[in-house]
This record gives sequence, C-alpha cells and structure tokens, in this order.
Amino acid sequence: VLGDDLADVRGAVRDRIGALRHLITQMRPLALDLLGPGPALEDLVRRASEVGDPTGRCDVRELPALRPEAALGVYRVVQEAVTNAVRHCGGTTVEVRAQVRGRRLHVLVTDDGTGPPGDVAAGSGAGGSDAATGGGSDGGSDGLDGSGLGIPGMTERARALGGRVTLTPAAVGGTVVDLDLPLADVGVPAGPSGRDRQPAGVLAR
Repeated sequence: VLGDDLADVRGAVRDRIGALRHLITQMRPLALDLLGPGPALEDLVRRASEVGDPTGRCDVRELPALRPEAALGVYRVVQEAVTNAVRHCGGTTVEVRAQVRGRRLHVLVTDDGTGPPGDVAAGSGAGGSDAATGGGSDGGSDGLDGSGLGIPGMTERARALGGRVTLTPAAVGGTVVDLDLPLADVGVPAGPSGRDRQPAGVLAR
C-alpha cells in the first residue's frame, strides 16, 4: 500500500512539473525584452556553455530587427536546437549564426556531434523535419528550458512564421539545424530614415 501511495505522489509531482515546464515555454523570455533578440541569443549560448560540455559560439551580427512574434519564434527554435545539441549530440562545440541570403533569414545551429536522427531526411525541407517525433529535450533542471517537443516543435514554430526548419549533416560531422524565414514576414519595416526600427515590448502570448 505504501508503495502505491509513493507511486501516486511521484506521478502527481511529475504531472505538476510537466505543467510548469509547459507554462514556462509558453511565456515570452524576459531576456528578449531586456536585451533584444541578438543579445538574448548570445546569452542563451553562453548559458548553454556553462551547463553543458560543448563550447558555445554565437555570431548574430546579421540578425535584423524582428517583429515580436518572430523574435519569440526564433529564440524558441534556437533554444530547442541548442538544448538538444548540449544534451544529446556528444560533440565539443555548438555554434549559432544568423545570415541574410537574399530575401531570406537563416538562423543556423551547428554542432560537431553524432549527426541528425536517422529518420530525418536530410535536406528535404519542412517535410523532412516532420519525419522525426523524438529526440527532443526532456526539460531537465540544468538551466536549459527546451520545450521537450524536439523537431516537431521547431517545425511548427517555423511554419507559424511562414518558414521551415531543415536538419542536415554538418561538414564537421554533426548536425546543422537551419531555420529559414522570409524577411518580408519576420522583419520590422524600415522607418522614415530607412533604418529598421526595433519594436516595443509586447505581452507574452
């Protein structure tokens, strides 16, 4: 009887922790509003280096001013990809880069670990990412709050912004997660001076 009671308590605790993690991942990260998207990503990579084995690198100098919902989506996809790399890739480095290619914004998370899951079709676009349903982070207490939804979660966030996520083998041996977004949909329109304007903070959704 005591064993059954303990099992019930443990199950209830797990349920509450899961609900709390879900709530946290739905909230807008405070760093986005305090620091802005670029510095918030740099802070994320720095924290990943502190809690995991891989050395983190971040170059987001090409990241343009983003609409609030786009900044949140980019942050969450990178957060999930970095969390997965730190916990599961077995590599020594994880790098985040932002690149503007024509009218597209690419945010890439590269590690030198074990490579993408075998059931992900490399280079097959948004559909390829849908092939995997596991491999996500488990929402552990190491300071990296990935959603636990893994590849499907990243794919859905990208689609909500009119983009896609692809996973391909990295040249160094590992994985490249490429978040590919249309600038016209995610960027902040230029102001009268011709320069992008950073949006004001918005409420979490």
